[in-house]
Amino acid sequence: MKSIIKVILLSLITTIGYSQDKKGKNLEKINLSEVVIKNTGRDISTYVRDMHVDPRVTRLQNAFLEFNFNESLKGYDIVKNKESYGSYVVLIELVKGEGKLKAIYNENGKLMSVVEKYENIQLPNSLCHSIYKEYPGWQIVKDKYKYAQEFGKNIKKEYKITMTKDNKTKKITVVPEDTKVAIR
Repeated sequence: MKSIIKVILLSLITTIGYSQDKKGKNLEKINLSEVVIKNTGRDISTYVRDMHVDPRVTRLQNAFLEFNFNESLKGYDIVKNKESYGSYVVLIELVKGEGKLKAIYNENGKLMSVVEKYENIQLPNSLCHSIYKEYPGWQIVKDKYKYAQEFGKNIKKEYKITMTKDNKTKKITVVPEDTKVAIR
């Protein structure tokens, strides 16, 4: 009787094991906005990286991600941020001043806020399409992009764009909201 029960259990386990789908092996990679979480002692820092098409933006963000706050303080006499008591400012800039990233850490090394500013970057295709659809015949001649977050939550993302048409100049502010673009 014990052997019959063992055979039935073994056959059930075997059939259940072979009936599982093998779909997990062929998963595709999808690019999502990267969330980087760093543990700095007791505090946890969160940085939500904006997935942008311009390689200069990506290069600056990568330089920031490679920055180690605690290691950078060793051997230096660091001056605290005058704007906010008990915090430190890290500033990373692109060559030619076309972009900068300013990060503020508290005294424990926790990332409190990040502000990124760029000029004359490659705009996302969906954004260009929306602008040219709204303003036919206009040409984009200058743009500024600002992306800010506090404690890992986006607080500001906007493009300030200067356009020309027939010796006329127009300045607009574009705020991407999910998949739609709001033009002010």
